[in-house]
Amino acid sequence: ALNLATAGELELGDAAEIASTALNAFKDDNLSVAQAADLLAGAANASATSVGEMKFGLSMVSAVAAGVGLSFKDTTTALALFAQNGLTYSPVAEKFAA
Repeated sequence: ALNLATAGELELGDAAEIASTALNAFKDDNLSVAQAADLLAGAANASATSVGEMKFGLSMVSAVAAGVGLSFKDTTTALALFAQNGLTYSPVAEKFAA
């Protein structure tokens, strides 16, 4: 969580919350905290978004995404693609979760 906090310029508590969300929702991926942090930071850095915004997006869609069989990597990639194309997380997350 510390590496994620540093990469995303987040408070340590926020980074721990993101890692916890990823590990709990995507249990089938068998991710370590470091792997989840790397995927999340990589997706944010490759797109027009931040780790903080990715946190919001994940909080909205992680349960649904995991429930339909998407991996954490696929989910973070989808959120990054949405952001790269100018879609904000509120409307995207609502449509994704519907």
